Amino acid sequence: MFIHGIQVAGFRDLASFQVEGLGRVVQLMGESPARVAFGDAVELAFAGLSHEGMRQWAVGVGLNSGGSVPAKVDEGFPEQLEVEVGGVAEALLLDGRRDLQVSVEVTLDPPLFGRLRELGGRDPRIAVALAGRPSLRWTVGVLFSATYDMMAIHLNKFQVGEEELALHSGEKVPWAPRFLASLAPRFLRFREGESQLGLIRKALLSRKEHGSYERWRKSLGSPELRLVEEPDGLTSLLADELPLRRFGSETRWRAHLAAEIYLGGRDILFSERSDGLLTGAVEGGGCPLEQVWLPGEDSGAIRVVPDEPVEKPLRPAIGMGRPVGLP
Repeated sequence: MFIHGIQVAGFRDLASFQVEGLGRVVQLMGESPARVAFGDAVELAFAGLSHEGMRQWAVGVGLNSGGSVPAKVDEGFPEQLEVEVGGVAEALLLDGRRDLQVSVEVTLDPPLFGRLRELGGRDPRIAVALAGRPSLRWTVGVLFSATYDMMAIHLNKFQVGEEELALHSGEKVPWAPRFLASLAPRFLRFREGESQLGLIRKALLSRKEHGSYERWRKSLGSPELRLVEEPDGLTSLLADELPLRRFGSETRWRAHLAAEIYLGGRDILFSERSDGLLTGAVEGGGCPLEQVWLPGEDSGAIRVVPDEPVEKPLRPAIGMGRPVGLP
């Protein structure tokens, strides 16, 4: 699975922007604020499909410190989330607006195509849609309260090919919520942290993932990496049998990035920094990555600059009802 096209609206530093026809390696160029806002938007498209994804997005953009958990609804999608840090929402939003919206189209890989066809069962709409355009489209929106201390999350639209399927009405497709939620972990916006140590340890202890662990160990060429478990249960990384920290923050960052590439099981990885590990992973294989996003200035790079601002604020989808606690 990889992103074919995306449309963004409502961000202060990226009022309106769209791009399509994306390939396996997506290079982004332009002013840093616009590129960061675009990263926030791409991440939101997948975060809105799961509770944990939405929580992580809110922490990543600075709205929360990590304690607030999205409220659940019957469909399984996150519905609303308390905002803990004041002033951040206003800095995210275009002046005069309280909403953000992201629409994304992804191209299906063969396993996902087969799974969707199986889930569709005897529904002729799914078979026809997949035959015409084997892709998925969905739209995620966020609406902040007038005091910016609460936000409603709404999944507005879901399409298979050109066929739009109901998510919230009486004719909603029963398998759609769980299917969409399963797509959320396929995307990652890379942030260096302790989570990568857990991935490495899991692969080290798994016979099935031994080959992936070995590819990670040798991914930097030099130094060669290794994870060790101390007597007190803590884990640490070695590089050429020395503590990784001795090789500096750049090598540490690359070691953690390589863990996500080879051990994270992602389809799409978005990085704020450019590195040959990213393009090499997609072009050389040996990992599940199908698409990488990174800064770049090659001839095919996409310039991230705002289009003309959208004048009318976006609204929650019909049938969503009035979000609890919001005007």
